[in-house]
Amino acid sequence: MPIHYACDSEERAKELSLAANGEYFGATAAGPTRFRWRTHTGLCVSSFSRASTSGDFERVMVVYNEAAETFGEIVFGSVSGVPSSFAVGGAEDAPATIRARYSQFRDQMAEAKRQAKGLAGRKVWAASDSRLRRLKGKPVEVIGGTAIRHGTAGDVFWTGYGEKGAPRIGFKGTDGVCHWINLDNVRELKEYPLFAKAS
Repeated sequence: MPIHYACDSEERAKELSLAANGEYFGATAAGPTRFRWRTHTGLCVSSFSRASTSGDFERVMVVYNEAAETFGEIVFGSVSGVPSSFAVGGAEDAPATIRARYSQFRDQMAEAKRQAKGLAGRKVWAASDSRLRRLKGKPVEVIGGTAIRHGTAGDVFWTGYGEKGAPRIGFKGTDGVCHWINLDNVRELKEYPLFAKAS
C-alpha cells in the first residue's frame, strides 16, 4: 500500500494529487466526507517513527526515487494523531527488486559512515602523534586537569598513549618530581617562566 492522503476539499485534493504525481480516488463512502489520493505506489520501502523538532513523533516513509535511482524520506504523518499534509496512512509495497536495492543502499551508507569515522580518528591520531614527537625533550606547562597544579613546568622525557588511547606525556618538573598527564592538559613553553626557574 502506498502513502494515502485525504482532505475536506475536492478541489484541493485534486490539486495536491496532481502536484505529487499521485492518483486521485474521490470521496469516502463512510463517515465524514473526505477526498482521497495516494502517492508512491510500488515505491514504499520502509516506514518508521522518530522524534520531530517540535518534540512530537513523526511518521516517515522511505521511498525509491526512480529518476535518481536512490532513496529518500517522506514525512507523512504524526504519531500523536495530528495529520501532516493530510496523510492518513501508508505501508511498504515495494517489490523485491527495490527492497534488494534498499538493502544494498543501507549497507553502502553504513560503510561510508564507518570510513568517515575512521578517517576522522586517523587524522586526530596523526595530529596527536606529531605533537608527541615534537614535545620530546621540550619544556611544558600544565594548563588543564585537576591532578597536577596548574603552572607546574618541566621537561618532557616520555610520550605515548594511555590505557584508554589518549595521548599522554611524562615530564620531570623543575622541583625534580616526575608527572604523567594527558597531552591536552599541557602547553609547550618557549622558555621557562621566572617562577619555574627560581623554584
